[in-house]
Amino acid sequence: MAVRNVSSISQFTMAGPVVKTPTDAEIEAPATSSGEASFPLKARTWILSHKRTAALVAALAVVGTVLGAVTVEHTLFTNKASQSATSISGVCYDSYDAANMEKHFGLIKQKFNGVRTYQTKLGNKNMAAAAGEAGLKIAAGAWLRNGNDWKGDVQAAIDAHKKYSNVLAIYVGNEDLMNGIKAGDIIGNIATAKGMVQSAGVNIQVGTVQTDGDFLANPELVNACDTIGVNIYPFFGASEDSWKTPVKDLTARWNAITNKYGNKNPRLTETGWPSGGGNNGAHVSSYENAKSYFESYSNWARSSGGDASFYFMFHDNPGKGGFESQFGISDSNGVFKFNVAPAPAPAPAPTSPPTAPPTAPPTAPPTAPPTAPPTPPPTAPPTAP
Repeated sequence: MAVRNVSSISQFTMAGPVVKTPTDAEIEAPATSSGEASFPLKARTWILSHKRTAALVAALAVVGTVLGAVTVEHTLFTNKASQSATSISGVCYDSYDAANMEKHFGLIKQKFNGVRTYQTKLGNKNMAAAAGEAGLKIAAGAWLRNGNDWKGDVQAAIDAHKKYSNVLAIYVGNEDLMNGIKAGDIIGNIATAKGMVQSAGVNIQVGTVQTDGDFLANPELVNACDTIGVNIYPFFGASEDSWKTPVKDLTARWNAITNKYGNKNPRLTETGWPSGGGNNGAHVSSYENAKSYFESYSNWARSSGGDASFYFMFHDNPGKGGFESQFGISDSNGVFKFNVAPAPAPAPAPTSPPTAPPTAPPTAPPTAPPTAPPTPPPTAPPTAP
């Protein structure tokens, strides 16, 4: 998530160290009940951490880039972004409860056909292989921070792909530019991962995941990628649309990426809205708003978001606190909060209609031979008197 600080690695006794998805404990905002607010309602306070302020500045820069894209409401879905329909509908997975990963992937498979992870190797667990066993495609993460063995993540993705052919891409890093890692270092890591993929003789695209603002400001990083994963959150946006009509903010910012980097197979790798835990300025977290945004996103992703898009996230993480803990579409036990329609099945190949057996021509009824006209009896010669 774009505005988070990364928590330290916690110990997971069954599978080794687990890198949790990022958290931001510095934000203070009043809590709100799940049913009291709609999108136009403004929160009472907005206290920003240093990183949140930096993210806001980046968002303002993006808004300046795409301002013209949101002025005509009726053309939102007719531009370049709509030219790439999503075929993989996925959800992001936080590995904080990795002991139940296989169970969780089974639940995900009921509603989605793809999953995105932030790392791939969890001790002796291979998340990409677990996804393959569940029948899921995976956007496999290689985590660069906290001393994680990111090359082990890359190798795990390669190993799984050889068996399951289910790795959509290997994404080296997640939002590292706004967490102090230099673009040049990420570029070097991407090159290393590409070399590993090439040496293994597999065909997997390699890229990185960053925020939309950071990608727009760092084209040299994009050039090093086969594919880019873009994180866009109207919940942390700067435009008025971001809280009034969030999907319009998502659309405008996505279009800015595709207009500049459409040749780099961009995919939406994170977006979401919390169901509670406090507000972010005018952005109100509530059950109704979370449900509304997910439904709007689901419709949007039918024609936008690249060939695969991923919603943040599968389940709540109570350990994070505040709204950071309630971005899940399910609770921490994997129970879905609202109706999540299953991903549509791939369209079957067109089937030719069965060929009808040849029809024999109708048999003509037997024709009776022509009836000869009656032959008059011979005329007897006249008898002499």
